[in-house]
Formats: sequence, structure tokens, C-alpha cells
Amino acid sequence: MAVGAGCKRARSLPRGYAKSLENPHPNVCPRDRYVMDASLYFRLTDRIDGAASLEELAAIEAEIERTQPHLMERRALERRLNRRERALNGVTM
Repeated sequence: MAVGAGCKRARSLPRGYAKSLENPHPNVCPRDRYVMDASLYFRLTDRIDGAASLEELAAIEAEIERTQPHLMERRALERRLNRRERALNGVTM
């Protein structure tokens, strides 16, 4: 069998592609870039549970928007907000 027979030539990446893969935040691990601070998450959950009015819930919701949590954390906080809002409105499920 001849050298290189049946071998495919390696493709090169487009120019600038490798540069686009570089970590824009070198001091932050890529998998941790979108992770919310656990203490902030638990403070928000405690505030949601202790909210005494819909206005207080609206302020907490605005704070959640400002912190931009990870999608999973956002959904968990939104479910908690919805449950608390229903409780304050007296709605049962």
C-alpha cells in the first residue's frame, strides 16, 4: 500500500477561527462563566419566601433581571416567584 493511500488530507480551520475560540475572560473558567453566586441565589429565595406584598415581589423580580442568572437558576427563581405571587393573591391550585 502506498504511503498516504486512503488517508484524507487534514482540513485547516478558517482564518481567525482559533482566535474566536480563545477565552475572553482568561481568569474565569468557561464552565463557571454563567454560574450564579450561590449566596445570592439563596438570599433571593429567602426574600421571595418572605415577601409580604406584590410590590416587594416586583422589586425582587427586577433584581433577578439585573443579576442575569443562569437559565436553570432563573427558571427555579421564576417558579418560586409564581408560587409566592399565587399565595399572596390567595389562589390555590
